[in-house]
Amino acid sequence: MYCVCFFGSFLSIQLATYGVAEKDMGYCFLLASGPYLVSCILFPILLKNMPRKLQAVICFAVSGLSIGMMGPTRLFGLPDKLAVVLTGLFFLGFVQALSFIPVLPEVVDMLTIEYKLVEGVDEETEGLLHDTIAALYNLWYSSGSLLSPILGGFLYDKVGYKGTMDVSMFLILGLAVLYFFGNCGANVYKKTKEEMDEVKRLKAIQDKIKKNKSKDKDEEASPLSSDVEDSPTKAATSEQLEETTALAINLEAIETIEKNEEDK
Repeated sequence: MYCVCFFGSFLSIQLATYGVAEKDMGYCFLLASGPYLVSCILFPILLKNMPRKLQAVICFAVSGLSIGMMGPTRLFGLPDKLAVVLTGLFFLGFVQALSFIPVLPEVVDMLTIEYKLVEGVDEETEGLLHDTIAALYNLWYSSGSLLSPILGGFLYDKVGYKGTMDVSMFLILGLAVLYFFGNCGANVYKKTKEEMDEVKRLKAIQDKIKKNKSKDKDEEASPLSSDVEDSPTKAATSEQLEETTALAINLEAIETIEKNEEDK
């Protein structure tokens, strides 16, 4: 949220120096929110095969460069014109969808892999996990919306408009570099494929559990089930469900056994 909120307390002052009338300020700020709406629709379609981690890196990198254009920064020799500032504002808003949209699915998938979670096995843990993720996401989102204009205003008072934009540009670009080497790396596509294969394996177990539960309910609803409660078919189905559930809960042990067999 820092990228799109830190300039909220002073950008209108700077736009006034370029001759933008007060009644037209809203149109300038629309250049950030309007493209974001479009990118929210386009990016999930166009970049569906791109790793979410890499999308975040691209978002940080483009955001940093866009903030530099909004200065415009003197370091790159950009002309000090309103068109350059508004172009930077446009790209800043457009690219934010790469950060806001993929983050929740990415967190859910990573925690699913980390703790070998299979939906339907432990509903209490699943509910607690999703509640915590949603709460933390909204906490950081709201905190960024609250604190970034304060921090931006503080920098504006200390180093002026261009200094604030330069500091923010290097901060975001540094975050992009840090995130790339710390969370992506050169093998990000290979790593993502392995993670998604693991997610698919866990979901396959989940589908098998649901199928067995559905079969068990159908047999309980059958007229024959009331007369023959301990029928071999029902007993076998219940036993199969228990075995599948045990398999889901003890995935780590199974993986260890398989790995040892491969080594032998």
